[in-house]
Amino acid sequence: MEGFKGTPGPWRYESETGCVVSDSEKNSYGGGFMLGCYERHWDGKLVSAAPELLEALQQLIYADCHSVRNSTFHIAALEKASAAITKALGQ
Repeated sequence: MEGFKGTPGPWRYESETGCVVSDSEKNSYGGGFMLGCYERHWDGKLVSAAPELLEALQQLIYADCHSVRNSTFHIAALEKASAAITKALGQ
């Protein structure tokens, strides 16, 4: 399994500044301390995949809660999750 190459988490959103902050590195994205191009590249890949990651997770939770594991719906949700992970990691 490939690891994420961007800014380490956990991340949190600060509504006052509009910044996403990584407490582990004391960095912010969107204002304040600017990350290097390398980190912004990988952070951007993750952010751009966020909607697909959220949708895939919601579908997987739905499949689990409604006992439709191994159904066509569940398999499609797993495929979406895999594609979103690939996008987030920039592969």
